[in-house]
Amino acid sequence: MILHHFQTSLSSDNAFTAALPLIADEDCLLLSSEALYGLLNPAVQTQLAQYTVYVLDQDCEALGLAAKLAGYPTLDYAEFVQLTLKSDKVISW
Repeated sequence: MILHHFQTSLSSDNAFTAALPLIADEDCLLLSSEALYGLLNPAVQTQLAQYTVYVLDQDCEALGLAAKLAGYPTLDYAEFVQLTLKSDKVISW
């Protein structure tokens, strides 16, 4: 399993578009920082519906998005570290 970590805007950075064809069904995604805003876009929600998507809870709180992204499982920093240790690879986009 690969953990794909997105930190930059999903709409203004081509990393998201480039990454999508490379993400396998068993992989998971973690969105943090500016990437969290992408989850407010219905088109992005549809693109990610088949994947396990986590959000970094501290960033959700800091950006005031906790209520809007309540449907996504959250990770704190300790859980983020544990997920990286369970993953075969971590790719930061």
